[in-house]
Amino acid sequence: QTPKFSLDTHGFQSEEEYLEFKDTMGNLTLLEKSINSSVKNRNILEKISFYDKSKFKMTKLLATEITYSNQFNKKDIEART
Repeated sequence: QTPKFSLDTHGFQSEEEYLEFKDTMGNLTLLEKSINSSVKNRNILEKISFYDKSKFKMTKLLATEITYSNQFNKKDIEART
């Protein structure tokens, strides 16, 4: 999916660097198929309400963390990985 944010404001030096992080465990979370189909390619702040509906504790926790920090960037991906 194409990111809907500015790469440099999220800590990435280039599109190539973003692509290195895109499919890492730190940038992924479990989500039920029915919810995932509704999320599509929204930005991370728009995804929070969907993540909060998940049955998976790790996904709900991610929603809480993003809500609290109001961001999800390269450092967050590295920390989760």
